[in-house]
Amino acid sequence: MAKNGNPDDKRTILMNKAKCPVCDWEITDGGIKVKVGGKEITVCCDDCAKKAMESPAQATSK
Repeated sequence: MAKNGNPDDKRTILMNKAKCPVCDWEITDGGIKVKVGGKEITVCCDDCAKKAMESPAQATSK
């Protein structure tokens, strides 16, 4: 239960965590923004940024 007594607060925080659209890992440090397929996406690392640029359709489909 959250400090304010609302049990939903913790679930809301957990659900709002960003996931990398390439590898589906949690983005913990703000991530890396890259522009692919005309969209700006945030990925978790340099490797995923490279993969997103190599395959933009797959990276922007999530």
